[in-house]
Amino acid sequence: MAVFGILNSHGTNQRNKFWQIYEQYAAGSRTGNYGIFQEQINKQEVSVMQSKKLGSYKVFRILLCVGLAFGLVLPSYAELRDPEEYFFHDSFGDLQEEVENAHDEGQEYIMIMVELSDCPWCERMKTLILNRSEVQDYFRERFRNLMINVESTNPLTNFDGEEYTEQDFAVDLYRVRASPEFLFFNLDGELATRFLGVLKGSDEFLLLGEFVADEHYKDTDFTSFKRARQSEDSS
Repeated sequence: MAVFGILNSHGTNQRNKFWQIYEQYAAGSRTGNYGIFQEQINKQEVSVMQSKKLGSYKVFRILLCVGLAFGLVLPSYAELRDPEEYFFHDSFGDLQEEVENAHDEGQEYIMIMVELSDCPWCERMKTLILNRSEVQDYFRERFRNLMINVESTNPLTNFDGEEYTEQDFAVDLYRVRASPEFLFFNLDGELATRFLGVLKGSDEFLLLGEFVADEHYKDTDFTSFKRARQSEDSS
């Protein structure tokens, strides 16, 4: 189920209500007091009975959103915000324009997340990692964060001005074969590095950001970099 498609169809105000409820859930999961939420989730409805501000609001299978379907629980509590608004930058599908925007805002890389419609792992990234404020703040300072769909026929202007569809850009030009995949480009339009798959949590995704932003990719691969960092932390 594409949860974000449902949320987007309800508009900004209702998405904000969703994130407020989600944040309450995160706080509950940290303390273990989320039984009432789980019961309401099973009914496909979350009613915040004691809050006049939120009122009653249906959230279809919020259980999927928080990753409990994967046997996961949210890590330590952090501010949670809609990644569509706070992680990804608005884009008109022109990568030359995005390079100019990155120069203007002091970012050194363009990051493109390639997703697939109804991809559960893409949704997991959005609802467990990309929605966390520390991730959003770190990446928006250093990267121009964009998202394209590997099935989309929406137009996309490449760094050299050539016209593609999002699908052709991902599949034909950069040979994306699975999702999510993260493509990191420098501001000359050159592919610096790429990462395929889901990261274990926000700490690992932040480490991937450091791997790119501090140019460690020029000397080693991410797996080796991560192992070296883990060894340093344990010593």
